[in-house]
Amino acid sequence: MESLKYLLVIGGHGALGDAIIEAFKNEDSSWQICVLDLQISEKADKNIIIEKIEKFSEEPLANLCKELQSFSKKFDAIFNVARGYVRGSIRDPKIFLQSDEMFSKNYYFSLLGNNINYDKYSCSHFSQIYEE
Repeated sequence: MESLKYLLVIGGHGALGDAIIEAFKNEDSSWQICVLDLQISEKADKNIIIEKIEKFSEEPLANLCKELQSFSKKFDAIFNVARGYVRGSIRDPKIFLQSDEMFSKNYYFSLLGNNINYDKYSCSHFSQIYEE
């Protein structure tokens, strides 16, 4: 029996995330896939739904790390396909609020994904930092 492999797809809800999940599952059934997004991916083995961060603090990222570690202590691959854009006119005062919301929903979690990658696909350094 093959050992399990773990994939994290940040921003994995949607057509691109589905295509990545299908490619991995079709290639090798030993992949366990976790999606980190604003909405559930029906194709993932685990979903972690993120909420808007009103004001940045370390707590949401620390909690996210704990949840990621409950799925796997280490990821064999990570795809970051989180994206965002805001439609509207620069003349509309709401454009800045909408941009801020888009930023808070995407940037911090993309940054987290990049830092997991930095630590050889592990979230352990976040846990150590936040538990001090």
